[in-house]
Amino acid sequence: MGATDDETGLIYEKPQHTVTLPEFWISQTQVTFAQFSLFAESDGYTNKSYWTETGWKWRCETRTEGPYRTELLSRKPAGAVRYVCWFEAVAYVRWLSARVGVQLRLPTEAEWEKAARGTDGRRWPWGNDKTLKPSPSMLLSYAKASRTALYPELASPYGVHDMASKIGDWCTTRARHAWPRRLTGFLQNPEPYPYQPGDEWSPEYLEGDMPRIVRGSDYTLRCASRSAFKPFARNADISLRIVSLVPLS
Repeated sequence: MGATDDETGLIYEKPQHTVTLPEFWISQTQVTFAQFSLFAESDGYTNKSYWTETGWKWRCETRTEGPYRTELLSRKPAGAVRYVCWFEAVAYVRWLSARVGVQLRLPTEAEWEKAARGTDGRRWPWGNDKTLKPSPSMLLSYAKASRTALYPELASPYGVHDMASKIGDWCTTRARHAWPRRLTGFLQNPEPYPYQPGDEWSPEYLEGDMPRIVRGSDYTLRCASRSAFKPFARNADISLRIVSLVPLS
């Protein structure tokens, strides 16, 4: 986990180290507009039980119809949902857990990175061959993709799609500090390494307004790249995907 000393990366991506994780399952693609709309059109925004206390307070003080609704009208439903803040992402996963009867959650950043790079330390999901890096036109198409898994040849060793794209994923993992850089909530100071595994889906860990790690939204497309946003940030380049500790058919 993390970047090597010779890798182009920031200080909070280093040092590279080994993390051992229990077995887990992760969705092959990001949650789509169509899937998220089911949450919004049922009791997703009206049932407090799906939300953290801080998230519910935010929801009550904010218009429930997020920018994603406008996006849904102009994009195909199969595209990765965007403009969803971390509070909404947590509520969606709790709502879905109640629907399927299995506890689902957002990935930790360690789980996300392992799903992206496997166990051989590759820099990109497809390996270490930089010549396979997508062109700027491919990156742009990711940002405007009408469906997920647009480039299956860039899937990770586990067959997970879109982990090297313009659209990243919310993780459960907290960032250390809360000093803002922009009004959108972007930060430049995730928790320094080495990563410390823990129960990141406990009610206590999910509470508060600490910034959270986002993985995958980076122009270098590297698996080790990491950033952090405040949990209320709704960003055009952030989506979500789901983790389960049991296999789902």
